[in-house]
Amino acid sequence: MVFKALFGMSDKMGPFGFLVMWFSFFFTTFGVLLADSSVGAPRNFCFASQLVCCTNLVSVAYAMTNELDFTKVSMLTTPLDMFVTWLAFAYFGGSAVLSSTPIGVFNWIQVVMMGMMGLQMMFSLLAMAWDPAGYKKYLNDKKPVNENP
Repeated sequence: MVFKALFGMSDKMGPFGFLVMWFSFFFTTFGVLLADSSVGAPRNFCFASQLVCCTNLVSVAYAMTNELDFTKVSMLTTPLDMFVTWLAFAYFGGSAVLSSTPIGVFNWIQVVMMGMMGLQMMFSLLAMAWDPAGYKKYLNDKKPVNENP
């Protein structure tokens, strides 16, 4: 099933795994921004991309506090994160945000990660639009949120 392939990683990581991942991005960015005083496109891109990335932390918290399926709820914020990050990359000058400074190196990491995640997100959205009934079936066939594996 295509949806199991597209969302399998999200399902396996679950809310805890994604909290760890998004927190690691947040705290790394926080540290890099404190440590590197450079100005301009690299710093602005780093800030903008991680600012919108914080919406993913909100979706995880929302899913947990409302006992909702994380995969479903994350589809509200992850596309926003991916596509705003790519627009910020273009806005701040593409390769101008990449450098050998700590912020520039972290931006390299962000761009590679967002490239992989952005492709997965594009395919996920297209698959959901192509086969909405299949997506609903996939969600319904999953274990309930509070059920242990």
